[in-house]
Amino acid sequence: MVEQIGKALEEIVPVLMSDIERVLEKTRPPMKARRSTKKKAKPIHLEPVGPK
Repeated sequence: MVEQIGKALEEIVPVLMSDIERVLEKTRPPMKARRSTKKKAKPIHLEPVGPK
């Protein structure tokens, strides 16, 4: 019984972890997008300064 439970947990845990990762990814992208836009904004500010 213990071995069966262990095998079941081994199968279930990765699925739960992937589900948790998906949920975290859904909640994270807004933050990543904001950070990436800030990073992108810096080069945009630097590029016009170069030609001037």
